[in-house]
Amino acid sequence: MFTKKIEATYQGEHFVVINNWFSGIKVYHNGELVAEKNVMVARDKYVPYTSVTIDGKNDKMLVEVYAYSGLFSVQLQLKVNGDFAAGEKF
Repeated sequence: MFTKKIEATYQGEHFVVINNWFSGIKVYHNGELVAEKNVMVARDKYVPYTSVTIDGKNDKMLVEVYAYSGLFSVQLQLKVNGDFAAGEKF
């Protein structure tokens, strides 16, 4: 109930997003922590909650996490280079 995890493989790159009510969102790329944010409420599901540009195997990649929180839940969406990769579609 307190932790939500989504995973995706995009163009051979592995991404994991973990959200915890107490420590916020952490974004991992191929096992390495690349971004984190600890804000308790995400109200605008159309603006990235956090984003980071990483070096992929072939090119740079824009990783965006969208979040939308309710009273007792959070919805997460992961996009890479603008393409839906994992999570809920909203």
